Amino acid sequence: MTKLIQRPPPRALFMFPLEMDLTPKVLRDVHTAYQMSKHGHADQVRDDGRRYFDHPKSVAWTYINEYGGRSRRIIIGILLHDMLEDSYLLTPYNIKRLFGVDITCDVRAMTKLAKGKETTEAYLQRIIAQGPHAIADKLFDRLDNVRDLSGVTAEKRAVQIAETKKYHLRLLVPALESCGGQWIDMSIWLKHEIQKALMSY
Repeated sequence: MTKLIQRPPPRALFMFPLEMDLTPKVLRDVHTAYQMSKHGHADQVRDDGRRYFDHPKSVAWTYINEYGGRSRRIIIGILLHDMLEDSYLLTPYNIKRLFGVDITCDVRAMTKLAKGKETTEAYLQRIIAQGPHAIADKLFDRLDNVRDLSGVTAEKRAVQIAETKKYHLRLLVPALESCGGQWIDMSIWLKHEIQKALMSY
């Protein structure tokens, strides 16, 4: 089984394309989110032993490098998407103070409730209700997850694949497409990349 995802580049290379396109203020915000995510996940590892920070960093890198995205809201939302769930470094108040209400609401929408408190469909409907930026954050997150299934157990892999087909492709992709404009092209690209990743297993 081929591993589809590689470790994202070092910080300097990660930031280089953004330095060409983002304003100094937005670039500082991205640097701050990057550092918060790195330190917030510092003691965590993924199932395959990879440091946890490589996950949000990989998700953001896919958006920046492969998709060519430059949205401050999406980049920061992706970098912070697991912070409220898996780290005590940031609170919603601090995210709001640093990055504003919209990103705070996106991150909260992506934060799962305690196990058993919410179904997968209800969770994803919360993300849909938050709007296209949160939907995009979650789909890029899911793309990274399905590209990175070679290091997990066969049972977890089967669950992730089934869940992706049943929920993410069925609910999130059409919801993003329905937002119109730029989101249509993004939904098409994400659907293609997710399906391509799933077909490799």
